[in-house]
Amino acid sequence: MEAQHNKVIFFLYPPKLIQEELINVIVHLEFETYFIDDHVKILPVLEEYTDSILFINIDHSIENHDWEKYVEKLVENPALSELIICVLTYHDDKNLKNNYLMYLMEEERLITLRQGQGAIESTKPILRIINKNRKNDRRKFIRSLCGNNAATFNAVYGDKNISGDIRNISSAGMVMVFQEDIEVAPNTRFEDVLLRLKGILCKVNGTVVGFRVVEGHKKYILMFHDSVTDDIKDKIRHFVFQCLQEKMEEKLANL
Repeated sequence: MEAQHNKVIFFLYPPKLIQEELINVIVHLEFETYFIDDHVKILPVLEEYTDSILFINIDHSIENHDWEKYVEKLVENPALSELIICVLTYHDDKNLKNNYLMYLMEEERLITLRQGQGAIESTKPILRIINKNRKNDRRKFIRSLCGNNAATFNAVYGDKNISGDIRNISSAGMVMVFQEDIEVAPNTRFEDVLLRLKGILCKVNGTVVGFRVVEGHKKYILMFHDSVTDDIKDKIRHFVFQCLQEKMEEKLANL
C-alpha cells in the first residue's frame, strides 16, 4: 500500500463541542479530519490510514461499556503501531486517567474537556497534539474530488459567459472542465469566478497554470490569487471537509 505522507485525524463519537466549535479551527488549519460514529467499522479504516491520530470520546456509551478493553486492543494491534491514540472525557477522574495512562503512555493524550465557560480553552490540548505530530507533513492544502454536479462555476472569458464543473478543489486552487468547447491559454487570468459548492456561493480570482487531457476532456488547473479572502477560503475548506466526510461515510457503509 502506498505510504500516507500526511496524518489523518479521526474523532470517534465526537462530542458537540468538537463538531460545532473546534471543527472550525481544524478546517481553517487544513487538517484532514473525519467524524466516525462506529467503533467497529473504524478498525479497518485505521489499518488503511495507519499513520493517523485517533481521539476517542469515552463518555459515549458502547456495548459492554468497556472502552479500556477497546483501547487495549488498539494498542496491541501490530497493524496500528503508528496510530496515536488519545482519550476525550468530561470527567476529571484521576483513577480513570490512570487506567488509560498504562495504554497511552503519555499524560497529554488524556484530555479533559469542559462545559460552559472554558469549553473552547479545554480543546487546546487537542490542537497541540495535532500540531506536534504533523510537523513533517508535506501537503499544505487539503483537497477533495467533487462528485457529479456537486460543484460548478461560472465565469467570463473574453465576451462570453462560460460555465463548467469543478473536478477537485482546495483553498489554493481547483481543477475545472468547461462545458463549452474552448481553448484557454496558460497564464490566462479569470476574475470574479462564481463557485457553487453544494449551495454555497463564493467568488474567486485565479490564473490558469496548465491543463491535462483525460478521456478526451481538457482539465484546466486554476490557481487562486492571494486576493481571495480567508472568509472565502474557509467556505472552500468547509466544502472540502464535507466532501471528504461524505466519501468516508460511503466507505463505512460498504464495510
